[in-house]
Amino acid sequence: MIRKSMELGFIILNPERDVSHLRHTWASVRRHYYGSEMVHILPKEADARDMKEHKELCPSTHRGGETEISMINKGFQKSKSEWCVIVKAGSQLRGDMNFRFATHMTDEKDIFFPIAVGTATDFIDASMNCLTINREFFKEIGDFAENTMWKSSEPDFNMFKMLWAGDALAKGGTFKAILGCYPR
Repeated sequence: MIRKSMELGFIILNPERDVSHLRHTWASVRRHYYGSEMVHILPKEADARDMKEHKELCPSTHRGGETEISMINKGFQKSKSEWCVIVKAGSQLRGDMNFRFATHMTDEKDIFFPIAVGTATDFIDASMNCLTINREFFKEIGDFAENTMWKSSEPDFNMFKMLWAGDALAKGGTFKAILGCYPR
């Protein structure tokens, strides 16, 4: 059975603590996915002023750890949505991702990642921006492995993704590349 739509919630990562980036992505989510949950994650070093400023726009603002991986893990802990979309603050989302994903969804163990023409088509090399995972399946797999020696300034997350993908595959996960969902 093919579903026509699916409930998406958004985990917005903001490692730069830039409120204008949050505002841009927040407006994009509101425009295309009105009523969807938004969980906003700042890095551990965010101070009280940062928290206050960001909470004025997105009340569900939380501190993550020192790395973007820890921020993703915190986002999944805080989200209540059935399906969680990881979004980098500053991204402008495309509409209808929920319909595109639903068209290809077979069960809650599907893991969707966006691709664009001329970009990587495998999960390990693809962007984490707009990676979409069922929250309960993420809990079953477990958090992305984290090593605090590798900070968020590292060029990619391939090692973390490989470790996590192995666990996801062992639990029956299916990785699906979806064209046309890559953020602008």
